[in-house]
Amino acid sequence: MPTVLLLPDSALLVPGAAGSQADPLAGARAAVLAELREAGRGAVLVIAPGRVTRVLTGPFGDGLAAAGIARVPAGSAAGMAAPTAPPAGATAPGVVPAVGAMPPGVVPAVGATPPGLVPAVGAAPGVGAAAALALLALAGHDPDRAATVLETGSEPGPVLPVVPAAPPELVLVVGSLSARHGPDAPLPDDPEAIAADVALLTALAAGPRALATVLGDLPPAECDRLAITGGRPWHCMLSLLAGAGNAPGAGAEGLPDAGAEGLPDADAALLWSGTPGGAQHAVARWRIGAAA
Repeated sequence: MPTVLLLPDSALLVPGAAGSQADPLAGARAAVLAELREAGRGAVLVIAPGRVTRVLTGPFGDGLAAAGIARVPAGSAAGMAAPTAPPAGATAPGVVPAVGAMPPGVVPAVGATPPGLVPAVGAAPGVGAAAALALLALAGHDPDRAATVLETGSEPGPVLPVVPAAPPELVLVVGSLSARHGPDAPLPDDPEAIAADVALLTALAAGPRALATVLGDLPPAECDRLAITGGRPWHCMLSLLAGAGNAPGAGAEGLPDAGAEGLPDADAALLWSGTPGGAQHAVARWRIGAAA
């Protein structure tokens, strides 16, 4: 069973991204890197928020450029090799009209066939996924070879998990909690953000079933209103963990229903949390199949 590492959706995870300013996510970065260095070097699945739902495989384009961040130095390039051409006929990187078959080397989780998703080779991931790939490389992994990225867009319809043909040893789930805390927040303050984040932090520390229960009260539209970017990636990850036979059906707004039934046990730990700049971030680790 895989290890799941939940990490913030922020370019500030990348060393040097804050420039001459204080390094607000230094603690989060240290917690993530410590876990990644201990993890095996097998297949990795990165689930992250994106503008559209798409699947990407390496070599990855430079997804950090959009955030004005220089490439990670050679030797830890986070998959920033020169991109190759995306699939012929693609209307957007990683999104191709369905033709009734999944591509070689990528299979959906049993019972979940995402229509129209063909991996884009060499496409630049979004900033959240790119930051995760950068940390993978810094920790000694080879993202170009080992990683598959699934970005979850906001289109109607289910966000279904796509996994490499070799089951992932490590699942990185990129997503932050509410960005509506106080006058310094990126978005206007919302008094409901604190209660939502307390519930989510408690759930991240407890494991899959607890998170599924909390997300039952935080449908995608509510996550969007509170600027919780982890909502869709977390839904997708829970569907992946539920597996065949127990996979949740379509729930609110077509996303998989994050019901707790059928989800595995996990040894869960909240490794870091903070609210720099009015946005709540957290790092958590779940060892799936292990008792707490």
